Amino acid sequence: MKIRTLILFIVALFPLAGFAQLTFEGQVFNKTTEQPVSNVNVRLLNEDIAVITDAHGFFKLLSEKDSLDNDTLIFSAVGYVTARIAASEFLTQRIVVLTPATTILEEVAITDRRRKQKVLNKFDLTHVRDEPPRYVTHAFTPFSYFYAKLFTSPEEYSSLKKIQIGRRNFNGPRSPSRSTAHAKTRFLVHIMEVTTGGLPGKIRFTKTIELKNNSIWYVIDMSEDKITINGTQFFVAIEWLPIPFNEVVFFGSALKVERINRKGEQVHDTVPAYSIKYEPALIGYPRKEIPRAYIKDPRGNWVEHTEYDVALSATIEY
Repeated sequence: MKIRTLILFIVALFPLAGFAQLTFEGQVFNKTTEQPVSNVNVRLLNEDIAVITDAHGFFKLLSEKDSLDNDTLIFSAVGYVTARIAASEFLTQRIVVLTPATTILEEVAITDRRRKQKVLNKFDLTHVRDEPPRYVTHAFTPFSYFYAKLFTSPEEYSSLKKIQIGRRNFNGPRSPSRSTAHAKTRFLVHIMEVTTGGLPGKIRFTKTIELKNNSIWYVIDMSEDKITINGTQFFVAIEWLPIPFNEVVFFGSALKVERINRKGEQVHDTVPAYSIKYEPALIGYPRKEIPRAYIKDPRGNWVEHTEYDVALSATIEY
């Protein structure tokens, strides 16, 4: 492809804005539980437009103004203290935390034994804020599309209720890259047995997941799948799908040998270049004790991944 044609192609992918518009998008969380909050009213005060957060606490509000005009975003929901954030500050803030309103309840005596819930390999809001230091795509190796993480339940035969993932937006507010990143993606979640050698074994259950927005914290409800864990250990695996729907093209540059000068030295020139990754990009972060996790090498062998942890947790009931 000629350079002129490639440049025109890139410009077509990134059209200049034909009209003034500001976009406010992010995710709302409960300060106490650190879980996404749905049905939060998000309103731009002066412009008087509003949206409601979805089931994953995500919202996207479009303003037709070309300036902020000292406007304010107001976040309100039943049972929470209303939050007010200057629109100018929110341009670099993707996470909003609401404080539950204090309510005094009468004492209630509970006599029946209740089943307990526990979050295994828990991550929190500090690990999923904008522009974390690392992220994980399919490209551990050029042909690796599997990441499997080990979970250990306190008791045998627990039931799996939720899986939570932290997802990075390739085009974050401070991202230096130019790409065709998008909100929608499709991938597989596998529940796998543990072999006698401690490696990921037989796939017991598979669920197809489709993300439709830029939520950085996504909760997958597994309660209706009625999955019981045999023993105490199991793997949760993410499988990337190398299909056009998930494809993200990164644009950059590379050095090319243009000629050899009279001294025999190489003279380089900068030419356009690109690379391809696949959504989703899961958030990676450092941790003192990294849970055991594996990736597949190009030969299909499981190789332990010890560089950093990945924002992937499982909630079980026992």
